Amino acid sequence: MKERIALEWVKMVFLPGMVPEDPRDWRLLVIDGHYMHTTVDFMWECFSNKVYIVFLPAHTSHILQPLDVGLFHPLKQAFQKHLHQLGQHDLSLVMAKKRFLYCYYKAREEVITEENIHSGWRAAGLWLVSRIRALGSTYILENHQNRVKSRQSGGRNSFGG
Repeated sequence: MKERIALEWVKMVFLPGMVPEDPRDWRLLVIDGHYMHTTVDFMWECFSNKVYIVFLPAHTSHILQPLDVGLFHPLKQAFQKHLHQLGQHDLSLVMAKKRFLYCYYKAREEVITEENIHSGWRAAGLWLVSRIRALGSTYILENHQNRVKSRQSGGRNSFGG
């Protein structure tokens, strides 16, 4: 079922929204390696419509996903700011939905800018490509240090070493 949703998203959202100026040009889709994105149908749809797929390694979206790195955290902060500015005047479900939409709209206007999108790509080390930035992430360095300590203390790593 979920695989079909991913395939429908590519057909109905991504492809129509990413029409190249020149039909001979290829497009790029950066996604996580979730099983929904690795079906033959999903990959064939992308290939047959001239879409390169870049699969991010598992459990790295907080390091390599440009939106996670450059937009979602600031968006959450801006949303919270606008929510606190409104206060808790009415807790009814209808008002809560209106408050949510208003605060999200204001936060989105503030944060989702071309500059912030480019910043996310740079911060992830994916534009201009920077292996040092991606591999120098504190998450990766901490994980590496923990493995070294585990080996030194006689522990076994997940690779059987």
